[in-house]
Amino acid sequence: MLFTVIADEEYLMQLNRHASKGLWIAAIAGAVAVVGCIDHSVTGPNHQNAAGLAVRLLLQDGNGQSGAVGAALPTPIAIKVLDANGLGVPGATVTFSVRKGNGTLGSPTAVSDTAGVARTTWKMGNTPGAGSVTAILSTALVLDSVVVTATAITGPAAIVNVTAGDSQNAGTGSLLPTAIAVQVTDILGNPVAGVTVNWSLAAANLGGTVSPASSTSDANGNATTQWTLGAFSGVQVLNVLVAGAPTLAVHANAASPNANATFKIVSGNGQVGQSAGQLQQPLVVSVADAKGVPISGVQVNWAQGSGNLDGHIAPNPAVTDANGQASVLWTLGANNRDSVAVDSVTATLSGNLPGTGTLVFTASARPAPRVRFIRGTTAGQPAGSQVDTTGATLGDTLIMQVYDPATGNGVAGISVTWTPQAGDAVDGTSVNSVVTTDNFGYAKNIWVLRSNAGVPIPPNTVAKRMIASAANIGQVEYRARVYPGRWSNVSVVTAPVNLHADSSNTVVFKVTDSNGYAISGATIGVAVTAGTASGGGFTAADGTFSVAWKFGAAAGPQSISITVTTFATGPYTETRGPSTY
Repeated sequence: MLFTVIADEEYLMQLNRHASKGLWIAAIAGAVAVVGCIDHSVTGPNHQNAAGLAVRLLLQDGNGQSGAVGAALPTPIAIKVLDANGLGVPGATVTFSVRKGNGTLGSPTAVSDTAGVARTTWKMGNTPGAGSVTAILSTALVLDSVVVTATAITGPAAIVNVTAGDSQNAGTGSLLPTAIAVQVTDILGNPVAGVTVNWSLAAANLGGTVSPASSTSDANGNATTQWTLGAFSGVQVLNVLVAGAPTLAVHANAASPNANATFKIVSGNGQVGQSAGQLQQPLVVSVADAKGVPISGVQVNWAQGSGNLDGHIAPNPAVTDANGQASVLWTLGANNRDSVAVDSVTATLSGNLPGTGTLVFTASARPAPRVRFIRGTTAGQPAGSQVDTTGATLGDTLIMQVYDPATGNGVAGISVTWTPQAGDAVDGTSVNSVVTTDNFGYAKNIWVLRSNAGVPIPPNTVAKRMIASAANIGQVEYRARVYPGRWSNVSVVTAPVNLHADSSNTVVFKVTDSNGYAISGATIGVAVTAGTASGGGFTAADGTFSVAWKFGAAAGPQSISITVTTFATGPYTETRGPSTY
């Protein structure tokens, strides 16, 4: 019995139709079948016995070729049909189909010849890349297939197209502003790499040059060169030569140097800008020949005026484009005066262009904005200084202004950052860390003598500082003197230790405010119900004072009264007491 493995599910149905002739089919793994036949029970297309039955295909020729896109491969595909004994089977039909590469076949089917070989031709598709053809043994009871591969390659150079730089205008002897660019392709439009492109100036282009004179096309088929026009006035021609392709002519219009050219301002003159700032509009000039034809490729040189040498022009020099125009951006010089300054730049041309001179652009440079103090003072204190107690919100709103010194008007939209100089735990906090100036140029804020943690800052006779800063403009400094709050407690630090009648003791007291901070410099008054007391005076830096108290001679309760006056230690005068101990 003969067994043949079939890998094409499509033909299993065909085989099933022959089951009555002694064939049996078993499916293996879904797409593979085993066909068995009993010797001499089945014949082939010419009624030969099993020894002549077509059972296998052999790829004989035409595999692994390379050919130009759109062209037939030099060697036809040859497939040999074999029987079970490896002998050629004539008259068998082989079906061919393109599976990859979009090529075409000379014939989709072929019948094997007397040697059992079936042939067809294969024409490559229009796009470079890999391709494949499948050959299938058809109209036979036993099926087989083979795959033939080939590679389509780009064809030879056949076409050259200009992609940039054609029909430019420039003065004779000028370098064209745009490089000449071409693309080399095969007959089907596929880019051809590695091709030599020669650039040849026409005979009339006296003095003209190209650089380079020869280029090699890149992976995309592109090649470029720079063209400097010759002395001939009118249309000049550059020929592009590529072997296998028609000559391509690139043209340029050359303006005569012997006729007066025009050089004029197009736009950008008379603008108003900020000191050291870039003007909103570019400076634009134009160059044309006597007939008004724009001249491209002309170099325009720019120079700052004597009063604004720190200004900046970019690019410098500039080169006129295909419309004969050159455009630059102007950054004005710094103006540190209180009035508007007039800046200037000049534009001149390089090369021999009669009739052109020097163009002058001017612009008004507003002085740089300034900052100034507006408000934030306690009555009787220097400007910008306030006085209050620890934990308090300063009574006067802090106001600063960003203004234009030329007009005195405020400048809106400027961000002002408010920062305590030594940190919020020392100098307190502002309600807003950043404020944007309003239409009057004002930035306003509130100063709280309290840290972000909610703790009143310690009292200190050294001025606290709050800084209002406008970036790259300036800053305003505010100050505050912080004192303890109104006294709320007189505590005993050192109590009497000798409690006998007529004995002497030193008693130490401490005066603090409601936040527990010591009050220094307070005036102390002392009175006793019996005996004598001396001392008091003023509280020390730590808020303490001492009293020498001699008890009276009679035994029994005795007391001391303390009166505190704080007029010397804060922004208020207050007398409280007595407190009895």
